[in-house]
Amino acid sequence: MYKKIYSILYFWIIFISVISANNKIVYLISPPRSLSTVFLRMMQQRGDFFIFNEPSQSAFVAHYNPKLISSLYKPNVPQSFLTVKEEIFKAAQHFNVFVKEMSFAIKNFLGQDIELMRHPDIYFIFLVRNPHHVIISFYNKQNTTAGFCVNYDLLSNLLSYQGLYELVHKIQQESVNKPLIMFAEDLYLNTETTIQVLCDHVGIDFKETSLVWDDLGNDFNGHEEWHENKLHSHTQHWHGDAIRSTGFKNPSSYEVDQEGIPTFSEIKDLDHRKICLAVYHENVPFYCLLKEAYAR
Repeated sequence: MYKKIYSILYFWIIFISVISANNKIVYLISPPRSLSTVFLRMMQQRGDFFIFNEPSQSAFVAHYNPKLISSLYKPNVPQSFLTVKEEIFKAAQHFNVFVKEMSFAIKNFLGQDIELMRHPDIYFIFLVRNPHHVIISFYNKQNTTAGFCVNYDLLSNLLSYQGLYELVHKIQQESVNKPLIMFAEDLYLNTETTIQVLCDHVGIDFKETSLVWDDLGNDFNGHEEWHENKLHSHTQHWHGDAIRSTGFKNPSSYEVDQEGIPTFSEIKDLDHRKICLAVYHENVPFYCLLKEAYAR
């Protein structure tokens, strides 16, 4: 009889521990054009995470340039970071959650939110790409946007590897689960090992089937699958390559001189090239600090 009672109690202890287990929130932060959306495609392909694609961008724009909200985002998007947090934690009541954010949009919000940084269910992941590649990719993409004006302050603020470096340091000090710093080049040069490191860090199974996925096509808007806030045209503009990708592939390469220093020759407008070079030289020291501290 006692054995039967013990068995029943044991069953309920296990059952209760399972249903009350906290779901994981994987929080990916990166500069723009750092292969983060391809990373999102891998997390989506796993099938065990609720996906948010850049949910704080609308809050960022609402705070700094609210006139742009209606031209970039669908109606009723979150216009405060508090609302974004509420949506993330509401989803986490039922699912594991993956959140992808651009560092420029999240750094000021997150850097002041000690409670969020210390949350035991959150795993912060930083995805870092060589600023040489980021700047040219961002320039090429943004330069096709109507009315865009290339200027130093814009590029400097949107890339800000210094801000990224400071956020890494802050989270390193505050978070329960120490951040994982990954480098974009490893995603396509050493894919399986890199993703295995991620899985081990977060405590999730490695799924080889997550490394290949389907082309989602030109009609994909991400509203249901990614809980994407941007209008369809902007989603396709910024994420089109990742939307039509089928796995981690080598991205475009850019010219360097005989000493390995970027030339930015791909940028034909000489004034724009000068701006991009200046932004590169501002950011590359912080990229090097991250590489020195965290590269495997």
